[in-house]
Amino acid sequence: MQVFSILLDSDSNAYFGNTIVNSCVILRSNKEIKVRSIAVSIRGKAEASWVQNRGKRHDKYQTFLLYIKEDFTLWKCPDTSNKLPPGEYQFPFQFFIPHDAPPNIYSDYGNIRYWIDANLDIPWGFDKSVKLEFSVCPFVDLNAESRFAIPVMKHVQTTSNPLKNVTIKIPKMGYVYGESIPLYVEIGSNLISSITYVEMGIQRIWEFTAECLEPYIFTPTEPMTKIASKKYPLHRISSFPIEKNYSVTLFHSLCLPPLPPSYDYCGFIKVYYSVFVKLHTKAKFSSGPTVCLPIVIGTIPLKEMLTEVGPCVIGDDDYIHPPIPTSITSEFNFENVQFWEEKSLTDSEADDIYVWQPKSVFS
Repeated sequence: MQVFSILLDSDSNAYFGNTIVNSCVILRSNKEIKVRSIAVSIRGKAEASWVQNRGKRHDKYQTFLLYIKEDFTLWKCPDTSNKLPPGEYQFPFQFFIPHDAPPNIYSDYGNIRYWIDANLDIPWGFDKSVKLEFSVCPFVDLNAESRFAIPVMKHVQTTSNPLKNVTIKIPKMGYVYGESIPLYVEIGSNLISSITYVEMGIQRIWEFTAECLEPYIFTPTEPMTKIASKKYPLHRISSFPIEKNYSVTLFHSLCLPPLPPSYDYCGFIKVYYSVFVKLHTKAKFSSGPTVCLPIVIGTIPLKEMLTEVGPCVIGDDDYIHPPIPTSITSEFNFENVQFWEEKSLTDSEADDIYVWQPKSVFS
């Protein structure tokens, strides 16, 4: 057998939610193939899973949900010969991606994956199979709620010595890939010269919640939550003018990198983002404050901003719920859609988690 593969109708293997995907299994051989049937399985699975060590015990936590579960038999031998003549064959099939399917996620505490398995049922022998993974991006319309169009700000005051006050502002809360985030930063301190540089960027947070599979008598039975995060530093300012009142005012536009949209409708997995500003100081045993301002990343950009409204003050514990994923809108311009593949930080990483990285679609 020379060729046994799965072909999708997208060059990047990336799709929006609420989409019908056309695919086919390609089989080519210059010899007769002994096979009973050809079948495919399509799965879209969200899973939170980890092992919690408690002394000598190891408690397994797991929760999962299937968004796609399709099985097709593409070909079956019509007689008992179980043979397929030499040649090239295409076995088409299609499946549907629901509009609320979440974006791909990979973490130590869980993942969201989509894949297709094709299998050749070989009589009196080992079956042959091939696997293809694909990406899904839900439609997150930032125009669904007006609160994503208003300015937001956050103020942090440290109690350490020297006293530092940090305020950051952005003109709106909702953004899409490729947009610039105009970031206003005001730093006040009675020893501003101790700051070596200011770092700015985007932070992504994953939140996973799972149930204990086999709780013991003394094991807490309530669900457990794990949080993972990743920072994307985008800019660093190492020289800035100090004003007479020992304060510094900075302004910089951060270009939002291609990241999957915010998502909070899986039930046990959340994906959310924030703009962060980190103050690095000369202190050896302490560090300057980090201020994080929540933002929502969507798929469909805002049509207008509510600039006449005063900024909304965000607290430390405030969580911003993203819009509910919607079906495809006729106003969306597919000509501007881009496909992007995230690379691992280390090219030499041998873990299977980096063998295939998700591709996402953005406007």
